[in-house]
Amino acid sequence: MAVSEPQNSAPIRFRPEDPGAGPSAWYVSAMEYMVDTVRRLAQARDLDSVMAVVRVAARELTGADGATFVLRDGDKCFYADEYAIAPLWKGQRFPMSACISGWAMIHKETAVIEDIFADPRIPVEAYRPTFVKSLVMTPIRANDPVGAIGNYWAKKRRPREEEVRVLQALADTTAVAMENVRIYADLNQRIRDMTALTQAAPLPIITLDPLGRVTSQNPAATQLFGDQAASVPGLEYLGVSTESVDQFSIFLNTLSIGGQPDSLSVTGKRHDGTTADLRVVGGSVANEDGSLRSLVLIIEDESQRVLLEQQFLQAQKMEAVGHLAGGVAHDFNNLLTVILGYGGFLQRALPESNPLRRHVDQVNTAAQRASALTRQLLAFSRKQVLKPEVIDINGVVQGLEPMLHRLIGENIRIDVKCAADLGKVKFDPGQIEQVLMNLVVNARDAMPDGGTISIETANVELDAGYVKTHAEAQIGPHVALYVSDSGTGMDRATMEKIFEPFFTTKGVGKGTGLGLSTVFGIVKQSGGNIWVYSELGRGTTFKVYIPRVDAKAVTATAKSDGAAAVGGDEVILLVEDEDQVRDFLREVLTEAGYTVLCAGHADEAEKIFDEQGDSIQLLLTDVVLPGRSGKRLADGLIARRPELKILFMSGYTDDVVITSGELAPGEAFMEKPVNAQHLLKKLREILSLTP
Repeated sequence: MAVSEPQNSAPIRFRPEDPGAGPSAWYVSAMEYMVDTVRRLAQARDLDSVMAVVRVAARELTGADGATFVLRDGDKCFYADEYAIAPLWKGQRFPMSACISGWAMIHKETAVIEDIFADPRIPVEAYRPTFVKSLVMTPIRANDPVGAIGNYWAKKRRPREEEVRVLQALADTTAVAMENVRIYADLNQRIRDMTALTQAAPLPIITLDPLGRVTSQNPAATQLFGDQAASVPGLEYLGVSTESVDQFSIFLNTLSIGGQPDSLSVTGKRHDGTTADLRVVGGSVANEDGSLRSLVLIIEDESQRVLLEQQFLQAQKMEAVGHLAGGVAHDFNNLLTVILGYGGFLQRALPESNPLRRHVDQVNTAAQRASALTRQLLAFSRKQVLKPEVIDINGVVQGLEPMLHRLIGENIRIDVKCAADLGKVKFDPGQIEQVLMNLVVNARDAMPDGGTISIETANVELDAGYVKTHAEAQIGPHVALYVSDSGTGMDRATMEKIFEPFFTTKGVGKGTGLGLSTVFGIVKQSGGNIWVYSELGRGTTFKVYIPRVDAKAVTATAKSDGAAAVGGDEVILLVEDEDQVRDFLREVLTEAGYTVLCAGHADEAEKIFDEQGDSIQLLLTDVVLPGRSGKRLADGLIARRPELKILFMSGYTDDVVITSGELAPGEAFMEKPVNAQHLLKKLREILSLTP
């Protein structure tokens, strides 16, 4: 390899004080020369520098015509520099047993060759093309010899014993210098590796001096906190909030006095001024004397994790409240079926002239209002039975727009922007209308002095980055429905409760607090997500994301009121576990002319079917029954009698039935509380259908 001699590598030229001095005087001068050589070797940081110093020293100490380095490579050796005796040897590896340098390393002693052509250890033919007549090969001895230093003369010469000893001392010093170079290279490589790891680390890493000032930062820290000036105090660098200053200072002091590496959660600021929840892990680095050298801080921006934890806690709370609301609505709907049912009997039995008629009307009106509240509770708890269809939300928005203008008043403007080529979604058409209506009414109420409501649709792709910061969101194509207002806005505390049932910011008597909770339940049950973004004084935006489907939208058709509320003479198997509800329904059906067979649970109903199945035309069953559900009962009976007609009813549906949130096509459903007239109409419609 080509080597340029470093400027500080060549010692001053060796000259004994007295040219005619004897060996002892020469030896003293040589040792003085060696001191300077050792100093220069101590400064060498790579092997080339070591070889350059040693080659010069070897020539100067012995007056040799040339000097070279031979290094060991396993069981072979090679010339390590361009000072090889013959160009044909350069870069070649020789067996240790086939060269004099190998002999010196194997025997760990200096080989002194006065005449290369007379020494049996020398391959004479190899040296014939060279100028060499005499040589000394000195092993570089470590635990095992790692190489040798060769000195060459063009004339025959036998070095003095003092020269051989000095050359061996030079070789031994060289062994130490080579080990130092190896250690230095290893240390440098470790430093480079650590630097590379620090630079590539995804988490911000900074170091502080003993006074708490930042001395270095990795790219992740620069990305989060900006490229700040050197010596910025750590408190200022992280933007530690006032309430966290004392805690952070105690943390640094604990690390400074040798405390165990610990972690701390503080509120800081990013370079753009936004607030961040930071977790700081620290450790200290000491000098050899034990004094503090630096502090190392690894910082993690936990804002996303904290946000997700809050979202999951909120979701768990909403789920718990939903279970409670659904259970209450289920039981209440059964009670309302009885109240409204017998209230209807009284209403029909009492003429309007009867003084009691007014009281009965009030009872029925209150029960109807209670029924509306239970429907909202069921929507929130996601316990509705939905009938989704593939729809175009643009059509829903455009169809409702005239009604929305009448609903909000003249001091509020509606701005509608429907995306072209909007994807389709699978959603209950009536429910998406309710979602839009409730969001618009909420926006109206947030703008008492007027303003603008913006309704927008768009095709969006929710990616991993979005899902990472929004619990329960799913990656993939969605249709977005945005409803924004320019109203008063909300603070963070209000936004955390906005979807909870019965929570309202309106005055007493000015709202049930169920509008947005109803929206929340409908969207969630339909597989979508809803998020709110708001700032005080800057308005609010509700963002509804519904998964896109690859299908054609259905065309909405006008719904018929059905046949007149007339009875029949068919046999109906009625399955209802609530005694009062069952008694009421039996009375309604019997009065209408039907033959009614009653059961309180699925097993009892199946026993009746075993005995009288051939005469039964229709199964009227509650969805939720003790033991086996009404849905499973119906499936089993239809398997035996495919022509059997089915009508489900429920004020609450369990997970078995609403796992997908829908009824199968062709399955009829009646919502509790059951209205007698509607029930009779529905029965007549179903029984009149041709199989």
